[in-house]
Amino acid sequence: MKKVDDVTVKPIFTEKGLTFMFTRYSNITFMAVTKRNSNSTLVFTFLYKLIEIFKGYFNEIDDDSIKDNFVIIYELLDEMMDNGYP
Repeated sequence: MKKVDDVTVKPIFTEKGLTFMFTRYSNITFMAVTKRNSNSTLVFTFLYKLIEIFKGYFNEIDDDSIKDNFVIIYELLDEMMDNGYP
């Protein structure tokens, strides 16, 4: 758990009927949002695999590599997801 401004932020939290799941790598937050009772292990596995793939393509993941490779990231996500399902 991370401590931000004296508030503990958990990697899974629910707000207004939505469940947020996130992990941080470097200075980037990777987040998934769902309305349903999704398998959190599957979601985190997907997020960690996404980070591995991005590292393989860009060597380094930071805000500049995300901005510079936006089109490639979009295409990778399009190949990895089918209507929101990994």
